[in-house]
Amino acid sequence: MWVASLIAIVFAGDRVLAMLLDRALLRSQFRFSRVYRGGNDAAIVIMGDSRGVHSFYGPAIEHLTGQPVLNLSYNSMSSRIAEALLADYVDRNPPPRIVLIEITHLIMASDLETELRTYANHSARLRALYAETHPRAARLGRVFRLLGYNSEFFFRAMVYLRRSDQDWINHATITPELLATPASDWQLAIRPESLDALERTVRMLRGRGITVRLLIAPYESPGRITNVPEVMRTVTERVHLPVLNYVDAGGPVENFADRVHMNQRGAEKFMQRLAADGVFRASYGERVSCPQSAGVSPGDREIAPQRDDHTARPRGDRAGGPITCGETPALQLRGAAEHAALQRPAIRLGEPLAQRMFWRPTQRVDLRAVEQLAGRAVRLRRIEHDRAGIAGDIAHRLRERADRHFLAASDVDRVGLLVHVHQDEERVCEIVDVEKLAARRSGSPDPNLARARHLRLVKAPHHPRNHM
Repeated sequence: MWVASLIAIVFAGDRVLAMLLDRALLRSQFRFSRVYRGGNDAAIVIMGDSRGVHSFYGPAIEHLTGQPVLNLSYNSMSSRIAEALLADYVDRNPPPRIVLIEITHLIMASDLETELRTYANHSARLRALYAETHPRAARLGRVFRLLGYNSEFFFRAMVYLRRSDQDWINHATITPELLATPASDWQLAIRPESLDALERTVRMLRGRGITVRLLIAPYESPGRITNVPEVMRTVTERVHLPVLNYVDAGGPVENFADRVHMNQRGAEKFMQRLAADGVFRASYGERVSCPQSAGVSPGDREIAPQRDDHTARPRGDRAGGPITCGETPALQLRGAAEHAALQRPAIRLGEPLAQRMFWRPTQRVDLRAVEQLAGRAVRLRRIEHDRAGIAGDIAHRLRERADRHFLAASDVDRVGLLVHVHQDEERVCEIVDVEKLAARRSGSPDPNLARARHLRLVKAPHHPRNHM
């Protein structure tokens, strides 16, 4: 009997604690908690692996475009997990205007399922991926729910419980020792299952009317990657979208934290380049300036706009406004600024002053914890108002006695016997009775509100003339 009771207590405790931890998980500002909490209004969503984290600096994009940004990139993010996350995002949140995908995550294996099991209760897609790679652990997790919260992602969610993680970026600069190390040639080895997942992702997003941009972010030594044109051609033929090649747009080595990741300085300059090229503009028929290092011939530099039939439009067909390359970056940046400015409401009575610079709307501040003092011994209370007593009454009966003469008598010590009065059944100094003080909270003082308006004669003095 006691064994059954113990098992019931364990299972009940597991479910109750898992429910409490899940509530805390969804309140977090961690990027994946935001996906499954819902209610995000991001206009631009970014997906990729660690290069997506450190190449796309969300605060810089928001400053340039005036649009809210959510970066869902994460270290070792595979294309299959990205597919599940983006599908869950558009199911639970308003659709973004544009999704940017850094395609070098096509070389990554699916290594994040173990961590993303924390969100498996909220996603059938993640639950299926985890069961595919860890079938026994998935079955055990269905029995003991607390196992799902034993992960890096849960602890990260607790770290970002009240602050955003969208300012992640490298701040270091590549070291001279690393630069002195010879870099060998290498290739981007695309996984077939990752390419399949990317194709499904692009089809799903475009089917919901979302603009998709595929690109390759900068590398510190782009010349060492020998198959970039082949990768771009393979992806474009498979998903029917062009790949924007910024592999050598990183600038000097001071813009990098290592050979594959940019730092904050480099990411900010890269975001300015993307804004100048119109990459953050999503409406149909806009013109996007392609990077000069696109790895294609000048005659192929026209990029057809995205269409529902997923086919590329013929070059030079201006009826639909094809996206063309080669426009002046300054013109494109001005166009992006004008587009962002149109997102602001018109000036009215509530906004009487015009402003020269547009900026993203104000955000809510984070709420902080307010704790009560122990025992509530000190607190704010109103003072109770009581009327004052009449002047000259009982409190003033001393009158002349306070000023009278007291004659001091001589002190004489006398010896005598006396009987000390005490209880019959107790000895002298015995405690007869004990009364407790009334148990109550501390209170506020009671002030006397009344005040003397006129000088009055209280009582006639008892001593006339010289005795006044």
